[in-house]
Amino acid sequence: MDSAAATARSNELRAKFKRAVMKARGKLDSFKGFSTNEESAIPVTRHRFDTTKEKWTTDEVKVIIEPNALNTALPGAQREIFRMKLLSKWRGADNYVAKRYRKHIGATKEMYFLDCKMQMLAKKMAENYNKLKPPHRIDFVECFVIETSIQGQTHYFCAEKFIDGSYEKHSGNNGFVQEAHHRMTPHAFSHFSYVMSGGKRMIVDIQGVGDLWTDPQIHSVTDEEFGLGNMGLIGMAKFFRTYRYNPLCEWIGLIDFQQSPHDPREKIDWTEYSHDWKIEDLMAKRNPQRASIAKRSGKLGAEVHFQLAKMYEDGSFEERVDLESAFFHTVQAADLGHKDAHVLLYKLYGGIPRDRLVEYSVSEDSYASYSHALDAAKLGDLNCMHIVAQHFDGTLKAEGITVHWGHAIKWYQTLVDDHENLTEEEVVDNEEDFEMHKILAKMAQLYETATGSDVGLKRSAGKAAVLYSEAACAAEQHFKAKLAAKYYEKAAELEEEVDQDESASEAPTPSEPRSPAPGGSTTDLESMGELSLSGTPCDSPVARRPAPLSVPRSGWWEGALIGMIDNFVSYIKHKAQADGAILTEAEEKKRAENFLMAYEESKHEMDEELAPNHEEVKTWMLLCLDHPGKSAERDDLQAKHLDHIRTKPGHVKLGGVVKGPDGVVKGSHYVLRLPEADAKKFLAEDPYTIAGVYATTELMEWEVEWNTLNISKAAEKALMAS
Repeated sequence: MDSAAATARSNELRAKFKRAVMKARGKLDSFKGFSTNEESAIPVTRHRFDTTKEKWTTDEVKVIIEPNALNTALPGAQREIFRMKLLSKWRGADNYVAKRYRKHIGATKEMYFLDCKMQMLAKKMAENYNKLKPPHRIDFVECFVIETSIQGQTHYFCAEKFIDGSYEKHSGNNGFVQEAHHRMTPHAFSHFSYVMSGGKRMIVDIQGVGDLWTDPQIHSVTDEEFGLGNMGLIGMAKFFRTYRYNPLCEWIGLIDFQQSPHDPREKIDWTEYSHDWKIEDLMAKRNPQRASIAKRSGKLGAEVHFQLAKMYEDGSFEERVDLESAFFHTVQAADLGHKDAHVLLYKLYGGIPRDRLVEYSVSEDSYASYSHALDAAKLGDLNCMHIVAQHFDGTLKAEGITVHWGHAIKWYQTLVDDHENLTEEEVVDNEEDFEMHKILAKMAQLYETATGSDVGLKRSAGKAAVLYSEAACAAEQHFKAKLAAKYYEKAAELEEEVDQDESASEAPTPSEPRSPAPGGSTTDLESMGELSLSGTPCDSPVARRPAPLSVPRSGWWEGALIGMIDNFVSYIKHKAQADGAILTEAEEKKRAENFLMAYEESKHEMDEELAPNHEEVKTWMLLCLDHPGKSAERDDLQAKHLDHIRTKPGHVKLGGVVKGPDGVVKGSHYVLRLPEADAKKFLAEDPYTIAGVYATTELMEWEVEWNTLNISKAAEKALMAS
């Protein structure tokens, strides 16, 4: 800016300041003639919202409110406006306006407080905007709620300082924008508020005198209450449809919201509207926050685009259905990572029946369909996980997609894991396809028939047996007894094959010294021999049936696991003996096998599951032994007990019963993966605990540092003892 321009700007600011001083002294008082007789003053309670502490404060003040409303409201306005003086021993009587909803609105107390809160939140956002040092600083008038009693009835008003000058409305809450006199700042501020709130809020309905604004509206996509004008996502969509991206938006770092080329806006020559500043001067000015704002802005907009797609398809604008614009915004939403948009495009390109864009057609493209299904699967859509898995196992075909059973297993397993965490309220399309026995049986079939590298999966009769057994358990839960029997039969055949293979294999000879566990000494693992474990029936609807495993005698981790299992089984055995329940050798092996599988699964999951807060979740061993003579109560409560276990899907790694040599159940035991408080709560809320079935219960922590695989001192001691 040259010296002449700087001087002119300085004179302008000096004149504005002088005018403000003169008004404060009453020389230009717009309330001239308003009575300030203190006898007319009434005491009121003033409520002010503190945006920093997010709470209301109150005090007592005196005001004079003119009895008759001003005749300045627009036709159809919801509120009437009264002139008001706020008395102060320091400043005399300041000019205010008090706004009250008209009687037919039926306004509640909460509506006044919401209006005031919105304006103060907008004021705080304006302060953040001004930190960018834009060409025009903006502000919202500070407001408060006054509460008073008139003729025995409580009345509320929203009050704020009177703004003198030419009042102008720049935008509304339903997409209205001022076309007669375009300004950059109002558009830029609304977009800025959307970005800085992470897409959760948007401040619209910008109006006032110059850059001093009042009566804003906040659209919110959360559960926040912001009055009758809060249109949420629909309001945001309407704003962005008519929004005018401008050079000020670009300088701030806001990314242009892509509007449909099939519903174009009239182009604006912004050089005609820059007024007292030049665009080139603005662009030459450094904005330190531009990059960070651009990064935030570039990630937002998916929900708004998808909402616009729905509105164009439904004929929400000018009562005209616009399918081209609906398709355009669906693509934009998908590009920004909107799961439902990807699902819709997967169906559209695949020629699959759908709820949206039913009348819109594109050339079928199997690869495009698959690509959108893959993106939706990565975003957590269970249907699309199934679709992607079927492409990799060869059930479905798409150009350019190679069969890879290893990838298929990965997606089927992800589907199984995510399905376990569904709530009852969540509904999945094609629910029949998500009966777990079908998915588990398919995985078993892949492991059973895999041929190796040509399909990306090595054959494993053991894993297939486990999965068929899991499928049988799942089928039983769906009351499909014949199908369950079929799966159990397949599992038995494969288990027999595993047993034969293990019998034929030679036991390794002890020749090499073993490596010590970190922080420990060498363990004589040779003396243990080879621990060969075989499968057992699924005795709990939630317990994963472990794979038949042959644990090698080398490697400190495997040795540590054997030691842990031996110690755990011995502990159960000794505790059971003390209470008259003696475990058979078969029961010992069963417990060892289940515990080993639970631990094997856990050690691969923990880093990802717990990071970075792995200290909060621990592995617990829970042993519960029954009171003698409580078998009837146990049987009566079994269904409720199993329902209780199902409340912790994925966290109950192992659940089973402890039996005596006579085959009678003597108690229960579990391996849990939970925070300590949740583990205790799980035990306390067990119907067996509540009914007094258990005589003794013990919750024991098993400590392992998962990220480094360092065995804790307790585990190391147990290993050496074994």
